[in-house]
Amino acid sequence: MRKGSRSRYFILYTVVFLTVSLAVFFSFLVYGKSFVCTVDGQSQYIVYLRYMGQYLRKTFLGFLHGDFHPAQFDFSIGIGDDIGAIVRFHPLDFLAAFVPAAYTEQIYAVILLLRFYLAGLAFSWYAFSMPHFTGFEEKEPAWQNVLSGSLVYVFCGFMLIRVTNHPTYAAPFIVLPLLFLGMERVVSKKDYLLFPAAVLLGFWSNYYFMYICSIALLVYALLRYPEIVKEKRIRRFPAYAGSLIGLYLVGLFMSMATFLPAMLRYRGSYRLSQTSRMQNLFVYGDKRRYVAWFLNLISPYQSSGNGLDLNFSVIVIPALAVLFTSAFRRLRTLRASLLLELIALLVPVFGYIFAGMNNENNRWMFLIAFSLGMCCVHTINCFADLEKKQLRSILILSGLFIGGVLAERVLTGGNRFNEAGAVQLFVFVILLLVFRRRKTDRSKVRGLVLLTVMASAAISGFMTYSPWGGDLQAAFQDRGDTTEKYEKLSRRIATELPDDGFYRVDAANVLHGLENSAEYFDYNSIGMYNSILNTSLIRTFMDEGNAGLDAITQVHDLDGRPVTENLAHVRYFIASRGNEGKIPYGFSKTPFLTSKDGKTSVYECENLLPAGFSSGTYISWENYQKLSDVEKEYVKLDGVVLPEDGSITKEQAEKAGLSEVTKPSAEIRSEELQVPAAGAKPAEKVRKISMTFTGHAGTVSYLRLKGLTAKESAARMVVRSDGLRTDITLRDSDNVYTLGREDYLICLGYNDEEKSRQVTLKIGGKGLRGLEGAELVSVSMEDYSEKVASLGQESLSDEKVTDGLLEGSISLKKAGLLVLPVAAQNGWKLYVDGQERKAAVLDGMYTGALLESGDHQIRLVYRTPGAAAGWLCTLAGILAFLFIYLSGRRKRSARKGNKR
Repeated sequence: MRKGSRSRYFILYTVVFLTVSLAVFFSFLVYGKSFVCTVDGQSQYIVYLRYMGQYLRKTFLGFLHGDFHPAQFDFSIGIGDDIGAIVRFHPLDFLAAFVPAAYTEQIYAVILLLRFYLAGLAFSWYAFSMPHFTGFEEKEPAWQNVLSGSLVYVFCGFMLIRVTNHPTYAAPFIVLPLLFLGMERVVSKKDYLLFPAAVLLGFWSNYYFMYICSIALLVYALLRYPEIVKEKRIRRFPAYAGSLIGLYLVGLFMSMATFLPAMLRYRGSYRLSQTSRMQNLFVYGDKRRYVAWFLNLISPYQSSGNGLDLNFSVIVIPALAVLFTSAFRRLRTLRASLLLELIALLVPVFGYIFAGMNNENNRWMFLIAFSLGMCCVHTINCFADLEKKQLRSILILSGLFIGGVLAERVLTGGNRFNEAGAVQLFVFVILLLVFRRRKTDRSKVRGLVLLTVMASAAISGFMTYSPWGGDLQAAFQDRGDTTEKYEKLSRRIATELPDDGFYRVDAANVLHGLENSAEYFDYNSIGMYNSILNTSLIRTFMDEGNAGLDAITQVHDLDGRPVTENLAHVRYFIASRGNEGKIPYGFSKTPFLTSKDGKTSVYECENLLPAGFSSGTYISWENYQKLSDVEKEYVKLDGVVLPEDGSITKEQAEKAGLSEVTKPSAEIRSEELQVPAAGAKPAEKVRKISMTFTGHAGTVSYLRLKGLTAKESAARMVVRSDGLRTDITLRDSDNVYTLGREDYLICLGYNDEEKSRQVTLKIGGKGLRGLEGAELVSVSMEDYSEKVASLGQESLSDEKVTDGLLEGSISLKKAGLLVLPVAAQNGWKLYVDGQERKAAVLDGMYTGALLESGDHQIRLVYRTPGAAAGWLCTLAGILAFLFIYLSGRRKRSARKGNKR
């Protein structure tokens, strides 16, 4: 922009943005809603932002007091995890450090709106700069055009539907224009700093979206090359590509301090294991999507599936018609980009590629938003004096849209969102006809188009959020309720427990949405809701069929399983009134602590294993895998499971004098249960099934359900039996978060006496699809206490356990396997008597080692994998960046000297 107009545009943009935002989010004000979405916002983002603010303040204070080693690990994150799991250092999230934790909801809203605001500014910067690189007739586009394009870009359906739910999804809306502009400045030799800085910002903000941006950048650079380089293109291409690749690598290196640890964490996660059923990558199974994306292009709220939220301003269809019937050579890149993107909407494989070859998802919609925004910037001038072929194209394309909406009304009864888009389009086309007939001045047309875009955004926001539309505001928490919801949580009682050592706290039936309460209250727990979970934990839970694992992103609890609770070093168990039947065997019947209202009680483990125990017996991984799910849990009382990777082999264990077991010593018996008919007709809704069984005295009962499927991809099932309730989500193979289960194992608690019991399954949604069979598994708890005591005979003493550190001493009469209650993952370094040893993964998920007889000093230390190498790369990148800056400054100084 011209220097004199920058401040004026900035002020105008700010005023218009705030005005449109007020209209778009008006429902939030009227109905007293916060910007925190009930699902991911409440369960993840608000907790993480609050945690990050506290972490940054604590780290800063530590620096002031001479502590230059910020915490890297926290046992309150799930069963214990790297702080990088939730402190992801999105640049704007640093603002949380400047407000108290009580005001997290307010800073959350500020950051969300700031992301919208900055996305529009980044787009405007690119739009105003592009004429300098593409040879426009005018020095720069009219400010009204740029402002209209920025509103089209910012207030699209993806931003209103996806970004408000997942604020980090706004990152590419800010980064993409800066990447493209930085590239243009490099190849025009105007500036070499913006491009690597934009790359740094992209990887720093979100590596997943930067992956998509990088693909888009490659395509953009290839499309622009013939326009930038007019002669000797083959000879000059290596220099063109080399300069961009080199500067891209500088930005990548500068980001390595956060990107490398995050990437190593992702590469080692279970998220890479594709468990959902692969769809056809070339043809959509639901053929309606081929029509739906066109109808949803300018309709409020509607989604065409898998994140395909378009919902742009009404001017988009006329702008597209003009773009593809104009002869402007300077718009070839834009036309080619839009053509590729619109084709990509029709072929699922593109969604699969952009989702990292993991599943088909359309989170790349910001690319279309950018192209359509620029399409509007470059075509609005044409609306004042439409040529015949342009007008004909507008009428044909608009007629197809309106005709499609009318056909939908005849065939299906209509859709008010699509009809709202059709009405807006009809009115705007009439306006265009009036403009043309009256030969309206171009500046007036620009102003009227801007008002149309503002009105269209307001209508889209109203119909998306209000109860008279999509009622999406109902999916957001009431204002002030985000933190209060946690404060009222029954698990808050964990903060009243004595802090006299290391232990964990579990709870009965932790429901989805509030799994991350431990991070909020700062106590050691089990529950965790995160996109990347500990791989060893997930695999072990799946091996044992633990119902506490709800999805590849969610661990609710340990399902009240005695052995699993003890191995996890769970000292206290929280149960609310009416769910006491879920209290694990081995925990006291008398509450250790009860809440003031008497609704929640805490029970203490009577046979707690030490924070590090040893065993002289083992079971090989091969024999462990031969056991049933229940047997895999109980065999761990008799012997430690050797590592799958062979870091401790059977031969080594035998040579050390350890004895082998091949199955659990506990008496385990199974019996088939009679399953009521699942329904006389396939279409019949079956939402409730009851079964009767005998709970044998002195046993823990488990219910195994075989071939259990629901009629939708994800349905909630509630299991009730004698004072206990367990909630489970049934996910079929099409669900992206599926664990691939069709067999479910639910712990039904301990039986003091022989009695007849009933278990009821209540399935929500459309009901049950099928249930092939049910089985009761009874495990005798005879000698349970003695077995636990035997494991704890030779254990860690004088232990000290803090986040990122476990140390203590152990004395062994014979060689044995030491098991520490620390979930195994890269980053832990084990030292025995001061000498580093490879930490083994024992019992499927815990850290340990094979020790010789004698006295040993144990030290387990955590360091974030890739952090040291990442910082070295970042330092190298910063030095390269400074070299580029200083070189450019010297050249500019030299040029000025020559002119003199």
